[in-house]
Amino acid sequence: MIVTTADYKANKAGQDGLFTVCSQECGQKMKTALAKEKDTFKEFSDIDRLNEIILRFSRNKDAL
Repeated sequence: MIVTTADYKANKAGQDGLFTVCSQECGQKMKTALAKEKDTFKEFSDIDRLNEIILRFSRNKDAL
């Protein structure tokens, strides 16, 4: 992965990093794999948010 600098055209277009691949087929496979990873991290993020809500609720419940 190549991390783009703040003044790089790709970074300004919202691309924080670039991957070099050997073919369009490899590029598509990489894109599919990264989409799955992104979904996995989103699920963990959702679980973390749910845990925060539960913790806040339990603290507020104790104050009642």
